[in-house]
Amino acid sequence: MPQNKKRNQSVWEGGNGFPYAAFVDMLPVGVILLSADLGVVSASRHCSVLLGADIGGDVTKFMFADDRDDFRFQVARLRLSQKPVPEVDIRFLLPDGGLAWMSVATMLVPDAATPLLLCLTNIDERKRVEVERR
Repeated sequence: MPQNKKRNQSVWEGGNGFPYAAFVDMLPVGVILLSADLGVVSASRHCSVLLGADIGGDVTKFMFADDRDDFRFQVARLRLSQKPVPEVDIRFLLPDGGLAWMSVATMLVPDAATPLLLCLTNIDERKRVEVERR
């Protein structure tokens, strides 16, 4: 197994004496690890429940069609700058056909087999209030 993959797997699965995966599963935000081609490598339990059991493949398939380009642009900016980029609000498609607004923070994971980490925060309530104020 390549060294980078071992390091990534060790950290996610609780290497170094701390169960990161178990910890991440307790967070109210969702966490998804992506490959360089935006394929889902791993997802926290929260994301798996929210997006459905079939969480493999290109992460953009879970996004509302009009928001996919915003996400791809965010990833491209991140890769070019190698610095944090602003979060972007994305609508995710739910298994029941509904939509959920998520604030998506995308980060590079240096020296890891899975180079991208997404943190999803549900912002449905904030979006509802914004609509009511209009």
